[in-house]
Amino acid sequence: MRRIDWKIALRLPIQQNVSFDPSTLCYFRKRLKENDKMSLIFDKIVRLAQDKGFIRRGTRQRIDATHILSHVNRISTTDLLFRAVRCVVEEIEKKDPAYYGKEVPEHIKERYSNSFSSFGLSKEQRGEKQAEIVEDGLYLKTLLEKVPSEKLVEMKQLSIMETIFDENVKIREKEIDKRVFIEVEEIEGPKQTIFDPRDPSIKLGIKGKKSWVGSKCHVVETAEKGKINFLTDMIYQRSNEDD
Repeated sequence: MRRIDWKIALRLPIQQNVSFDPSTLCYFRKRLKENDKMSLIFDKIVRLAQDKGFIRRGTRQRIDATHILSHVNRISTTDLLFRAVRCVVEEIEKKDPAYYGKEVPEHIKERYSNSFSSFGLSKEQRGEKQAEIVEDGLYLKTLLEKVPSEKLVEMKQLSIMETIFDENVKIREKEIDKRVFIEVEEIEGPKQTIFDPRDPSIKLGIKGKKSWVGSKCHVVETAEKGKINFLTDMIYQRSNEDD
């Protein structure tokens, strides 16, 4: 760990060579968000600044918005479809491990426990992979309808998967020798509302000639001439919402 600020925050010796897995920070941020504590440290610092007289009541303040780029950006349709089904499989496993072990087919478990990238696939290979992924997703949907579980009544990722399917591909069923096959046609220039099934709040933002995938943040700060300015609030907003 080379970041001195993190060493100070964790009360670690400056010269000590220590590190932690990057996922630790991700899970930490997730817990803050889930427990509505994301602004805990920020709010405390603002209160301390007020107590010290650095921020006075009734002082002038200004607000401006800045865009936040998401690390997801736009991924290929094939990868997005795969990620959507993978999230459904992961939600089943997390909410009802017994159901996952007994009802979910082994080939689906194996397929979606491994990473996947469509990079380098030909158009024909992408089409075949998309059909395979959609077929897996529709199978899971039917499975949950025919073999219900009380623990899987509210499947958040299932509705997200259905939205991603509807927005990105046209699905047709074709019967050959009494067997039903899935045919998939990729939609060109889809109007996507979901860019990452793990975080549907990430949207496409357009401001003037600039567009980005992510969100935006309104920053509020004091605005007293000749004095040091302090941030007093930060407001998160979806990128496609009006300021």
